[in-house]
This record gives sequence, structure tokens and C-alpha cells, in this order.
Amino acid sequence: MDLIEEHWEVLIGEMPLKIAYPVLEGHEWRVITGSDPKNMAWSYHNGGSWPTRLWLFTAACIKASRLEMAKRAIEQVEQRMSKDNWPEYYDGKVG
Repeated sequence: MDLIEEHWEVLIGEMPLKIAYPVLEGHEWRVITGSDPKNMAWSYHNGGSWPTRLWLFTAACIKASRLEMAKRAIEQVEQRMSKDNWPEYYDGKVG
């Protein structure tokens, strides 16, 4: 939890939560993904933000007695999801 809090802008960003971090780039991306364009850096499975992971993060926060972290992440989702028409995931470094 301390690590997530310390790197909030990268791991949580504007839309929780990265499915994978750090992202794969260059040779490593080509080898592991087979140069799959949907898995470019900061997209889909390669650093994309998945709001559906919020429940796991919230459960972990509750278990670790870090309720303020969960509340902060939930508030971010509440501000964007309906406005953005409930997307499956967000691309980009901050979602």
C-alpha cells in the first residue's frame, strides 16, 4: 500500500488501476506480445487502466486499514465513468 501511495500518479493516475506496470517497450514488447499493436505501451494489457480492478484494490485497502486510499480511488472513478460512457479501460499513462 505504501508503494501504491508513493507512486499514485503512475499506478492509479486519473483512472484506477493499471493492469500491468512497468509497461513493456521496445525489444521486450516485441518478444513478449509478438508486436501486438493493441498492447502498445500504455494501452490495453500493457499499462492500461482498468476500472474493473477497483474492487480488488478497495478490498486490499480495507484489509490493510487504508480506507482513505480506497475512498480517493473511488471518488476518481465516480467523477469520470458515467461521463465517459462506462469504458472498459483507459489508455495512457494516467488513464
